[in-house]
Amino acid sequence: MQDGRSCTPSKGGKRLVRRSDSIWGAWFFFQHYFRPARTDKVGLRLDQFMVQHDMENMYMWVFRERPENALGKMQLRSYMNGHARFGEPQFPFSVEKGFTRSHRMQRKQYRGLSNPQCVHGIEVVRKPNLCHLSEDAKKRWVELTGRDLDFVLPVEAGDFSAWRTLPCTDLDFERSEVCSLSKCSNGSSAKKQLSPKSGEAEFGSSTLDLSCKLIGQMGGSSSSGSSLQKRKRKADLSCGNNDEECCAHNGSHSGEILGEIHQEDHPSWHSDSSGVILDASGPVTAAKSVYEDEKGYLIMVSLPFTDMTRLRVSWLNTATHGVVKIHGVSTARVPVITRGERIFKLTDTSPEHCPQGDFVREIPLATRIPESAELKAFYVEESAGLEIMVPKHSHISEEREVRVFLPPQLEKGDVLLL
Repeated sequence: MQDGRSCTPSKGGKRLVRRSDSIWGAWFFFQHYFRPARTDKVGLRLDQFMVQHDMENMYMWVFRERPENALGKMQLRSYMNGHARFGEPQFPFSVEKGFTRSHRMQRKQYRGLSNPQCVHGIEVVRKPNLCHLSEDAKKRWVELTGRDLDFVLPVEAGDFSAWRTLPCTDLDFERSEVCSLSKCSNGSSAKKQLSPKSGEAEFGSSTLDLSCKLIGQMGGSSSSGSSLQKRKRKADLSCGNNDEECCAHNGSHSGEILGEIHQEDHPSWHSDSSGVILDASGPVTAAKSVYEDEKGYLIMVSLPFTDMTRLRVSWLNTATHGVVKIHGVSTARVPVITRGERIFKLTDTSPEHCPQGDFVREIPLATRIPESAELKAFYVEESAGLEIMVPKHSHISEEREVRVFLPPQLEKGDVLLL
């Protein structure tokens, strides 16, 4: 992945941002500016953690000079949660590699965050040694960030949060994917435009949808119709004559966003909602919240439109943490519903419930589950779901005798002289 490709100016002088550049830039930053915190040559220090909120701030601080090359807020969070596409560089500190996640937000400045998550077993590297990298990789990193190669990541970068309150638009990088869905009336590809940049404070964002499916995988399901409709609407907003796979950064200072593209980096339903629902994150089906005390965990899982008779809960331990798995069958989004003599057909172009079929939700915990534990799951009518009780290992375990094996000459009570 360490090649020399970078953002290059277009004929009109606008900067072009390739999807691969921003993904590579995110990977490069987390790969080199963080490292595993180890107790020795092998083990991870899981008692040492970093707040994902601060890591996001550091990333955005690095791209402060060229924000058009950075991922947007939701895309960055999605990438850090391991949702990159196959073949793309993955977030280096995944749960699968032993870097557990928790929600230990105890300091005041983190209260009220929608995703107060911590990544355990890592530490920051303020000035990494990049001398061993290829010249192409060094050049690409410098061009993406607009910074010197040997810059130092300051402590205050973790507090750089101004970018969170500024308007931006979450768009797909690859216009070729949109072009295959919708063509403008003149036959040219749909052109996407980002929010304008106004001085150094403005943080316009080039982003990608890391959760979207490839067109060939869409088939003809309702979910594909939803994605198709959303992308088509975006593509129809504005037309251009440039077919290059890029996002053009608008350099004007007007402060206006062209068309009716949704602002911020939130899903489309945010514009139709208000109140605390805007602070929610996660899927509709099998949404979870994890509570904790000194004895164990209480996991609350909502399961609307789920066949409870076929529901199954299991658990396992990895080398570093426990995982609770919810196995269920969704009954939502049936094509036709009958009520008395009336027949209703599903016509919603963007239904928000998951389609019918099997699903699995894995819920990682910060610690391992005792091997002798008996987990219990209770149906709760209030949440139309489950409450799962998970015990912890006690901090002080029972003292146990260890059998000592002696050589034959000492077995009959001989005294060992030192």
